[in-house]
Amino acid sequence: FISRPLFELMIRDNKLLEYTEYQGNYYGTPLEFTEQMLAAGKSVIFDIEVNGAMNISKTDLPKVLIYMLPPSAEELPRRLKGRKSETRAQIRGRMEAAIQESSYIPAYDVILVNRDVAEAAEELRQLAIDGEQDDDTFNDLLDFADQLKDELTAYLENEEKQPKEKPAKEKPAKEKHSEEK
Repeated sequence: FISRPLFELMIRDNKLLEYTEYQGNYYGTPLEFTEQMLAAGKSVIFDIEVNGAMNISKTDLPKVLIYMLPPSAEELPRRLKGRKSETRAQIRGRMEAAIQESSYIPAYDVILVNRDVAEAAEELRQLAIDGEQDDDTFNDLLDFADQLKDELTAYLENEEKQPKEKPAKEKPAKEKHSEEK
């Protein structure tokens, strides 16, 4: 992690392969690191959001774009809440972003469902060996992504209808009475 002023300097000097500002924070990939790794014959895996992926897709670099989906609409907020690093508003913002970003899924090369880390890692390993995802699997997962988008939308709409939690009322302090004698 680097400071905001240094990040903005890297943007100005074109030292990032991709970057975005997401919910008030900058995220990006240093170009020099990527070029060094590729020149050394290594693969580079990025965990980036949609705008970054679309920017990388426009480069001449060798790439495979992989979109990771949660297994259900209920699991996404559960995982976000489980991090205990974001406010309720930030979680809602991430869910809204997931709905909007789903329109980019067809531009990806591969779609995976992250049911658990070990299973997703094994699927990634197998994709590295096979080199691609078959069309039927991809199309089935596109359908799943559309269904998930609808379920996330319904989840957020239902959440809006829920009564807001009211802060607990403080009991009024008892007045102290002095007794007259």
